[in-house]
Amino acid sequence: MRLLATLSLLLLGSVPSSASLINVGMVSFDFFSGGVNSFNILNFTGDPAAGGQALPIDFPVFTSLVLLNSDLTVVIGGVSQTISLGDIGPGPVNSPALQFPDSTIFDSAVFSATLSSTNLHLFDNTSVTVNASLTADLLPSVGNTLNAGDLALIVAATQLTTAPEPGASLLCGTAAVFLFYIRKKRGRSI
Repeated sequence: MRLLATLSLLLLGSVPSSASLINVGMVSFDFFSGGVNSFNILNFTGDPAAGGQALPIDFPVFTSLVLLNSDLTVVIGGVSQTISLGDIGPGPVNSPALQFPDSTIFDSAVFSATLSSTNLHLFDNTSVTVNASLTADLLPSVGNTLNAGDLALIVAATQLTTAPEPGASLLCGTAAVFLFYIRKKRGRSI
């Protein structure tokens, strides 16, 4: 029984870690002006010293990214409607297509895009590699419909660049065979 517990701990120790998330922007639903609400898309990337929109530490990407083929899919009464936004560079999106009468009730919205680069330089002089595909689910913070002030972060997931050492599985397997042999030689069962 101890052998099984030891092997389980060894194997759990060799499980790769999960990806981390890097904030690149935000999507929100807000009051716009007299009788109009608006969805806002903000791309917070690019070195501020070079005119970019990064806001370290919360939005740390100093690489100026373009959010390619961006779409916002809104759900009204269970029916989806997709708004194509095209390519979004650093900064806010100002589009009349994102403005609606305040009487329009939204269930939710999903923003999706593809990053122009997957190799990101961060404010602290480190670099990460991320997946190109992005989505952000904008869900109601209260109740069943979106309210002015609801928001969601647009995040990029880092790709795993480290893996367990190739010898970890071999080491665990060798240890298991060795312990099995010792137990068998002593006449005990596992």
